[in-house]
Amino acid sequence: MIVHIVLFNLRSDDPSSVAEVTEKMKKLGALPMVRSLVVGECVELEGVSPALRSRDYRYGAVFTFESAEEVEAYLRHPTHQAVAAELRSLFSGAQIVDLRVAEV
Repeated sequence: MIVHIVLFNLRSDDPSSVAEVTEKMKKLGALPMVRSLVVGECVELEGVSPALRSRDYRYGAVFTFESAEEVEAYLRHPTHQAVAAELRSLFSGAQIVDLRVAEV
């Protein structure tokens, strides 16, 4: 399984911008190769060392895929291409991390 993590900041944190990004992410989550998607705001939980916390990004989205091939198909999909371009115009910064994981 591949976990595709997108951390991002928005040019504007007003509620309408957050809602717009969430709706666009939902379009990506509806693509057939996406197994799951969660989108939310980063939180600081007690018990997590402040030295280990990243405060670089305010929001995140986590997608899961069965395989690297599905991620590649997702990245090439026309809907992803279009929505990603729209999202980039709303982001002030972003970082992507992909993890190959085993279900535990």
